[in-house]
Amino acid sequence: MARAASRCSLVLSSASGLPSFMSVDIQHCLRLRQYFAVTSFQLASASHSQTTNNKRCHSHSSWPAPATPLLRYHPGRNVSTSQVTSLLDGIKHAESVEKLLSLVSANKARLSESHIAEAFSALVTHRHLAVDQMRFNQYVTSQREFTTLSDLAENRVSTFDDSLLINVLYCSIKLHEYPSHPLTRELRNEALRRLDQLETPQLSKMAVCLGKMGEERAPSMGLVANAYSRILNETKHFRELSSFMRESSALLSGGFKSRIVRLLKVFLSSDDLAVSKPSIGNYRKVFTCIDRFTNDHQSILDKCASIMQDGVEETSTREICLLLFCITNPALDYSNPHFVGHLKDLLYGRLTSIEDPSVMAMTITLLGSKAPAHIKFQLEENAMRLVDSVPASSIGNLCHGLYRMGYFSHTPLHDKIMDRLQVVQSELTLDVLLPLVGYYKHLTWMDKEQWKPIKSWVHELTIEQVLLSKFIRGVHILSLIPTFFPNDELLERVQLMLPQLQTYGADTHLLAMKRMVGRMAREDISPLCREVSLAIQTHALMSLRQNTCPDSLLKLLESVFVEGADLELVDAIFQQLSKTPITRFGAHHAVNCARRLYKARYFDQDLLDRIVEVTLPNINKVTPVEALTLMSPYCSLNYQPKQSEEFFRACTQRVIPFLEKLPGGFLVDMAWLMGCNQLFPEEILSHIFSLKFLTKLDEELEGLPNRSDMYRRKLMFLNRAVSLECPELQVPWFHEKYCQALLKKRQLFIHQDIKEVQNVLVEVLGGAQYLRSFITTPYYYTITFECILDASGSPMTCANYGNSLDHRNGLSGSVLSDLMQWDTQSIQLPEGAQRVAIDYLFSNVYCVNSGRTLGLSTMKKRHLELLGYQYIQIPFFEWKSLHLTGREEKKEYLQMKIFSSSSSGDLNQTDIASAPSSFQEYIDNFPFGPLARWQNPSGLNGRKDLAVAVVVS
Repeated sequence: MARAASRCSLVLSSASGLPSFMSVDIQHCLRLRQYFAVTSFQLASASHSQTTNNKRCHSHSSWPAPATPLLRYHPGRNVSTSQVTSLLDGIKHAESVEKLLSLVSANKARLSESHIAEAFSALVTHRHLAVDQMRFNQYVTSQREFTTLSDLAENRVSTFDDSLLINVLYCSIKLHEYPSHPLTRELRNEALRRLDQLETPQLSKMAVCLGKMGEERAPSMGLVANAYSRILNETKHFRELSSFMRESSALLSGGFKSRIVRLLKVFLSSDDLAVSKPSIGNYRKVFTCIDRFTNDHQSILDKCASIMQDGVEETSTREICLLLFCITNPALDYSNPHFVGHLKDLLYGRLTSIEDPSVMAMTITLLGSKAPAHIKFQLEENAMRLVDSVPASSIGNLCHGLYRMGYFSHTPLHDKIMDRLQVVQSELTLDVLLPLVGYYKHLTWMDKEQWKPIKSWVHELTIEQVLLSKFIRGVHILSLIPTFFPNDELLERVQLMLPQLQTYGADTHLLAMKRMVGRMAREDISPLCREVSLAIQTHALMSLRQNTCPDSLLKLLESVFVEGADLELVDAIFQQLSKTPITRFGAHHAVNCARRLYKARYFDQDLLDRIVEVTLPNINKVTPVEALTLMSPYCSLNYQPKQSEEFFRACTQRVIPFLEKLPGGFLVDMAWLMGCNQLFPEEILSHIFSLKFLTKLDEELEGLPNRSDMYRRKLMFLNRAVSLECPELQVPWFHEKYCQALLKKRQLFIHQDIKEVQNVLVEVLGGAQYLRSFITTPYYYTITFECILDASGSPMTCANYGNSLDHRNGLSGSVLSDLMQWDTQSIQLPEGAQRVAIDYLFSNVYCVNSGRTLGLSTMKKRHLELLGYQYIQIPFFEWKSLHLTGREEKKEYLQMKIFSSSSSGDLNQTDIASAPSSFQEYIDNFPFGPLARWQNPSGLNGRKDLAVAVVVS
């Protein structure tokens, strides 16, 4: 009714004036008559329009016909060309939003479709210049003049030409807060009705509009992609193709993607780019989506980078930041150090001139982690200068950048951030608060009072959420706050949302609840909290058992590990993957499963056998690098599959043709891992221990300072294994000086458990003179303890055996004076005497879900036996089990290990059959066991302990 009345006033204001000689009464009567006639017509039209709208069908097969406009523009109206041109220029060159809206309101009767489209474009231009675009949108949409402009556009949807229609749709999406605005929906529906007549520029922009409306996977985007595929060869500009690629990649077929890639290569190799001059933003769109179109994208991105190299200096700082975000995205798997370094140098030079707070936040995120000290000081200065005006949407980027900088000490900047949060608290969203809380949880100086406002904001926003995905995110953020405990209001909402949860949502809820409940004392956990936690766990596991899609399960597994892997969920996911129908389990799924099993140290025999079953007939679909990934879990977890010989031969043969092309570090890694499983391919080893390869490896490692030590250490491990196990290859041991240098640099930390074992061993052997601690053997293995037994099995004093290291290379009296290396040529043991090596094994040498030792520990056992040792292992889960709580029980345990006649023939074997039960018994009691240490597999709360030196070296 209000809209009809406004239109009636528009008709009256534009009607021809009455003659001046008529009396006032006559004029008044005529005006009333005209008013009631027009009002009746308008009300009838409005009623008819409402009835029509209620009967509309919104299916994509038959799009609704345009509504009859309540007031049409009459082209025959006498408006001069000069007036139209001057009005168009006035709209285009309006100095402010207020002048623009007032000009539109004053001339609304004269506005044509071109005027309306130009007014929307001018508003979007002003929006781009605004510091806070969200606040700009709120201001503009609240103005009465803008409502009038939107009504005029909605009434003339059917009369816009194709280009103006798409432009107004794009501007409407930019200006209106919600994509469901009536004007946006009318423009969208009209554009979908005209798909067959739209050209490539309009279709490309239509795809962008649908993407901004959240319809990337909707049928509407499929219709746009289908229309574009018919006229793909008519694409004339690079920017059209790049925009369409980014928005529609989720719905395109493989054949259509191949056609797009071929056309993209034509554009990049032609001279048309010099004429059309695509912006940096157009190339950036290619970087964001090219990995979804082709696996061979390195050459395409290199070409884009070389083209951008010349014009990037003239690009804005914001655009450089966005481009750098895309290039350094780990998911892209693209490396161009020269171009990335050039972009960073440009940002370094512009830091002092940055005035945009959002750009400041982006530069901190991009440069903070590895920047030099003077750059970090400049970033901090920029943050202090601009934080008072930073928009709410950029606070998350700022906090993420400070986290990457390692900015954890309490400074005035943190106080300014909190003050700014208080100012913009009405604009905060969960997307902003997630990185903020993720950063603040690492600030150890934060107390309850400082967490209180953040906790209140997150809790209030979470309870207000209607969308399930937003509510799940809110619960996740609350679980990250160390001072938050679940209250009844939140638990009731979780309980109500539970039936709607899918696998991913249930998993996130389960991890969040475990995180929150873990902070509570047992007596503080309410019955409702226990009930909700159990219901979530049951629902999550049931959802997992119904999921048979390997892609979905692997994606879920990745998210579980990012969240801080829960063993029960990991068990369920791996078991479900092993049960996936083999017809749906491809070679790429096998590679991803092998990678995750290796990184997690998780042993699942069924899944490992499934990987072999899938890989053998499809080995040609696996790259040489992926062949190493496939072998890694078998070598690391010390498992021989049923077709082990055929499997390892196939993987090795996949690599051998590329020996000259593969990186040296890759080959060393592969040979070392295979050695853990007693696999020594002669062709690969001959290549590695050639002078040509070792020279090439040295050159490669000079350019990899971060990985140089790792690869050199692995080469030493490989050299040791080949020298001991493959003497027929005649590979010399050439790491003597390298190992001595490592000994000088080693820092030792004696763990409390080792001290306890040492004290009990002294009592068992009868004195400290019978025990050596932290011994270095030939080939530089380190063992925790060593004792010597004579022919009758009695301990012998160790004082006069094997102290050659004390007097060599200036190590006597140093921190390493206790590290002994025996030499049988200098002092011979009495006949029948036996050296006994005793190692205490921490959780980092076992699979996380069983008592199975890793391949590295098994290889050490083989080598020590070759060196003449009798090897005894003391598993952590046995030593800390409930059966060995007292001192006497532990003494009996060690006596059985060392002196029992039943173990004399196989003294060094851990009872693998009984290990899993002991391991399972210990799981819930060990304070730093494998279940709590997924992020730090050493299981020692981040401290460097002697176990690493004892077992790994």
